[in-house]
Amino acid sequence: MKNYIKLILGLVISAFFLYITFHNMDFGEIKNALKEANYWWLVPSQAVMWLGLFIRAYRFRVMAQKKVSLRFWDSFSAIMIGYFGNGVLPARLGEFLKARTINQKTRSSFSISIGLVFLERILDLFFMLVIFIAFFIITLIKNDSVSAQLRNTLLLGSVAATIPFVLFFIILIKEDFFSRIFRKMLFFLNENGREKAENILKRFLEASHCIKSPRFLLKLMWLSVWVWLPVILNVYYAFFCFEDLKELPLRAAMLTVILIAIGITLPSSPGYIGPYHAAAKFALKVYSPNISSIGSFAIVLHISQMLPMILVGFLFFNKENLKLKEVNKMQDEE
Repeated sequence: MKNYIKLILGLVISAFFLYITFHNMDFGEIKNALKEANYWWLVPSQAVMWLGLFIRAYRFRVMAQKKVSLRFWDSFSAIMIGYFGNGVLPARLGEFLKARTINQKTRSSFSISIGLVFLERILDLFFMLVIFIAFFIITLIKNDSVSAQLRNTLLLGSVAATIPFVLFFIILIKEDFFSRIFRKMLFFLNENGREKAENILKRFLEASHCIKSPRFLLKLMWLSVWVWLPVILNVYYAFFCFEDLKELPLRAAMLTVILIAIGITLPSSPGYIGPYHAAAKFALKVYSPNISSIGSFAIVLHISQMLPMILVGFLFFNKENLKLKEVNKMQDEE
């Protein structure tokens, strides 16, 4: 029942952001822009996107190796199933499906699997901060004018990315103290519920111990460069599909990636519909006055990213003999 409520809320939020994105656009011009687009540029755009996904799978395998033995293709399968889940299911259940797939592949504790998934998200949040800093430096060098609204949004996003990472390291350093605080915070649960929650926290922290090693953390950060650079290039090559956007600089793609990453953290319908498009529009309005081309670009980028990942994710999902109707049941386990 909770998932249905989240789905309805997500649909409302998606509708709101779709209105914000397209209410002042001429749909005839959007149609013409889509018709005249040079879609051959999606070939290099897709190529770098999949390169980034392969590297992401390799990074996850490296990150997990301290706790579980995970083959590369099992790691890739879990990641793609996660994207499939986020693309078609409410409430970000894709992350749960990813953890369940890792759990099944490695025969490890589900708590460790979900801990590894959360750890990957922490790393991605931190790297969003790295991209923001790089964008900010390039913007200063190029003397780009940035609106106060955009500057505040970027600063808010950077704070939102930094706080979880800092808190995470504080928790790792003061595990015993935090565990005692955590137990007191669960006063409203019965003994069985508290024990279950504490076990999940314990396994999560165990999965995260690997990044206590500065050398290992630097290795993950270096791999993260090669995870996120293809994401930026994926957006950049997609600019060339549209005549009015092909002159946009690489930093426009960086800003687009940053704002989309912020936007898709908001509750929405499956597939991030709405916040994704609004974020792309907000980013490109800084560099281009052509609203119709921006709207068309947002549509093309969203479809070209989400649809292939959902389709490939579905193939892996089907290969693992998972069923959508079993998701809620699996969520109640462990």
